[in-house]
Amino acid sequence: MAGNPLSGHTKANMTLSGSAQPADGLTDGDHILSPTLTNFLEGIHGNGILLEEDTAYGDGDRDDPENLPGACNQQTNSYTFRVQGGLAVLDGVLYAFADGPGNSTDIVISSSSTSKTGSPTALTSGQEALVVVYLSADDNAKHVYWEMGTAVTTASNTYPTTPSAFLNAPGSLTNRNTTVLATLRAVYSATGGDYKVSISEINDKRAFVRPSPIYFSPVTSGAVAATTAATNPDAFHSGDEAGSLAGSRVGALWQSYNADGDSLLYYSAKTDSSTRHTHVLGPSSVKALTPSSTTTFTYDESSIFVITPGSAHQFNPSGTFPKGHMVFVSNHAAHGTNGITFDNGGLGSVILGKESALFVYDGSNWKSVIFASGATSPNGHGATGMVQLSDGGGGFTSDTKLFWTTGTSTFTVNGKLTVTGLIDPTGVEFTAVGSNPGTDAAKTIWVNSGDSNKLYFGSSEVGGGAGTVTSVATTAPITGGTITGTGTIGISAATTGAAGSMSAADKTKLDGIASSATANDTDANLKNRANHTGTQVAATISDFAVAIAADPTVAANTAKQGFVDPLYFTAKVGTDTNDATLTAGTWHKVEYWDTISSNTLALDSATDAETFTVPSGQGGLYTVHAQVGFTGTNSTLGRTASHDYQIHVAIYKNGSVLIRQGSGTMRDYSAKTSAVSTDVVLAATDTLEIYFFVRDDANQSDTGTTQLRGGEYCRWSVRRVGDS
Repeated sequence: MAGNPLSGHTKANMTLSGSAQPADGLTDGDHILSPTLTNFLEGIHGNGILLEEDTAYGDGDRDDPENLPGACNQQTNSYTFRVQGGLAVLDGVLYAFADGPGNSTDIVISSSSTSKTGSPTALTSGQEALVVVYLSADDNAKHVYWEMGTAVTTASNTYPTTPSAFLNAPGSLTNRNTTVLATLRAVYSATGGDYKVSISEINDKRAFVRPSPIYFSPVTSGAVAATTAATNPDAFHSGDEAGSLAGSRVGALWQSYNADGDSLLYYSAKTDSSTRHTHVLGPSSVKALTPSSTTTFTYDESSIFVITPGSAHQFNPSGTFPKGHMVFVSNHAAHGTNGITFDNGGLGSVILGKESALFVYDGSNWKSVIFASGATSPNGHGATGMVQLSDGGGGFTSDTKLFWTTGTSTFTVNGKLTVTGLIDPTGVEFTAVGSNPGTDAAKTIWVNSGDSNKLYFGSSEVGGGAGTVTSVATTAPITGGTITGTGTIGISAATTGAAGSMSAADKTKLDGIASSATANDTDANLKNRANHTGTQVAATISDFAVAIAADPTVAANTAKQGFVDPLYFTAKVGTDTNDATLTAGTWHKVEYWDTISSNTLALDSATDAETFTVPSGQGGLYTVHAQVGFTGTNSTLGRTASHDYQIHVAIYKNGSVLIRQGSGTMRDYSAKTSAVSTDVVLAATDTLEIYFFVRDDANQSDTGTTQLRGGEYCRWSVRRVGDS
């Protein structure tokens, strides 16, 4: 509920989620637990929650203790609580706890909790204990930890002991500072996890630290409101009471005054040479001077000096200065006059009128780090519009031959303009003159006022001016004669003997002639084949094939050219065991052929059938013969003299049956064969394959295995016998 941010601690002024509510405060009659007192000391030591809401005066939660960082609320069950995230300072180090501002983390009072410290024991019926929730530098549990004290039996006027091990050594840390968020009163509950606890009270113990704003009361050697400077804290008291800051490693920050009564922030510290200096941190005041003689300045005066000397002048440092002390000097005298000599006995830098410089003390000597002409705008030279030119001494000068006229947007150069590069004007306006104005007349472009304002290059006319055409003379095919005033100009029609204009009919005829066309003979002669020369392909002659077929000489010569190609290959199954055992009653491809001719037949793997492929350019008429046989070796098909058996062979072309042939029934299938032969026209890339089929006719349901017979019983051959 609304109230002082600390009222959750001092007056139990919080309405929390869950059944556990605050009870302890600091009002009369309340219990005071040790975390209240230890947190006071931790806060004085600088440990506590850094409350951003303290300096956010428009924040809606800044006066609601239960909504501020570090607040603990019971959650989900009787032994779980939630911690609001925030920032805390422990041993001068800033830590984000419970995932930082705007977040939170839930913590379970159980043996598996990563936030647990110590070795608590489970409560038994009728017992209660206190749990301290605190922040530590250890980030293993998001900096939030809890410790449970020794349990007591609940009774009137009996209160559990607050655990305190966390105050001494919270873990093996180098930062052992802590601050307490809350104490929890835990009572026995059979359903309260493995420690059998139920949180019955949550008492706020938070301490907030507030480092800003920092208020400085002015340090002065005089009474209140005196502006007497106090720049040495060791001298605030004298004699045996003098301070020891100068010899220590400690730095000090305070507000006091300078000799002019200006408020300044001072900082005293040792430099790298162990020499203590007092620095002025600010504000940087500005001091205006109009000296007539040598002027000095000290480290605690203004650091910016605007000087308007009436004559040459010295401006010298006086006293001790800290390393890094900077002084800015600006000379406001007229340009180039009344120079100011800075540090006359050392650096001796001269700053003339309208110049400025920045100086820094390096611990031994003054150095010039920036030097500029015109700390303020330097004096312009000449009348309005005059272009400013460097005078070679850091100032400006001008020349009446070079100026800008604002009213007409005209830039005037009263003299020769030398341009070594290109120019890119939108136009050039010439003033007409009576004679060539150039110093190199032969290379000058100019407008001649004595020749109708014509453009000249050197002494040659380029063009332009006010000249007119006085007459026009025409020649064939242009008609009109010589015209000196007004007249009509035309063009005569073209003839076979003279050029002229072309008629529409002639143009149409010309457009109808194909590009590169010739017409050097009559149509009859051009179409007469007896007049043709060159060659003509047979496909363009309509009766060529008929005429050739009827020619007896061609027929006789063609008959003489018939031929039979040699055998392509002959193959056979090498041995009875050359083929895998195959199921009877099913068509199978024959594999594992061995070549027995000079033509090579590559053997495929057991999963591929042997295939004959017609090579490129070898299409034609082929004779194919195939023969297969089988034996009882390695077979499980019933072998009985009284059974009838069938064997078939087939030739496949391009994966489809070309021809099949089967044997009649036979007894005792050992060494029985079946053969097939055929002629077939094959084209290049056509393929041939051999299939076979074996079955026991007397027992067709018997699908036992059978085995191909090797040697001459199982073979095939392919021969090309002629063109198709």
